[in-house]
Amino acid sequence: MVWLSDHFEQAANAKPPRVRNTDGDELMFHTTRFPVLKGIRQKDIADRLNRVDTLSPAGAKFWNWLETPVDNQPAERGDGLTFDSTMDDGIRVLGTVELMGRTLLFSANSPARAQKGMALLQGILGDLLGPPLTEIQTLDQMMAEGPSEPAEPHDELDLPPEVMTRLVHDTLDKAYRKTLDEPVDTLGGLTPRQAVKTAAGRRKAAEWLKYLENRSAQHNGPDDPMATYSFLWMWETLGIADLRR
Repeated sequence: MVWLSDHFEQAANAKPPRVRNTDGDELMFHTTRFPVLKGIRQKDIADRLNRVDTLSPAGAKFWNWLETPVDNQPAERGDGLTFDSTMDDGIRVLGTVELMGRTLLFSANSPARAQKGMALLQGILGDLLGPPLTEIQTLDQMMAEGPSEPAEPHDELDLPPEVMTRLVHDTLDKAYRKTLDEPVDTLGGLTPRQAVKTAAGRRKAAEWLKYLENRSAQHNGPDDPMATYSFLWMWETLGIADLRR
């Protein structure tokens, strides 16, 4: 996702808005590893996890941690985008649990969920697991790292293509709406809305938009979220759609 940050810096001088989960918490990915104690079998752990109502098996060694009616409460979400994972029936996924060799891996996308989930697991499996080790990563850090090794099929950070496309397009919409009212160097320091008030400014604004479109189109593959983004609304908002050809 590093290309998204580069796009804002170089093309529009805008930063992506904050992304929060549906609890209103800013995304902060927690990955906690519990070592399985000596002499404990994976089956011992799986048997206990399978008895917990809020843990939905998605394989022999993978569980989705689901919301309860108490969890499903309105939250103050503030500005920015909202993102979360859900099951097919719309129930939110608060985290994931996976057995990987001699490690139990727990993932959640906020500190509050991580704390609650860890307490749940320690209450169920406290006598079977050793002290946990947690890695915390912000969305900005994920973006800065760029592409990594392919994720496991159930890895919470491996977003479905349609979800990634929506997230990127929503982020671009938010950023470019803000950019329309901010100074742009290629427009002589004028905002796009100011520039289109003169004939010369309209031509410069058209060149700027074509540059943004060409830059987005250069991303790999016709299905890339950046390549599929439409700038038409910006041409129309600035009243220069007739100069798009």
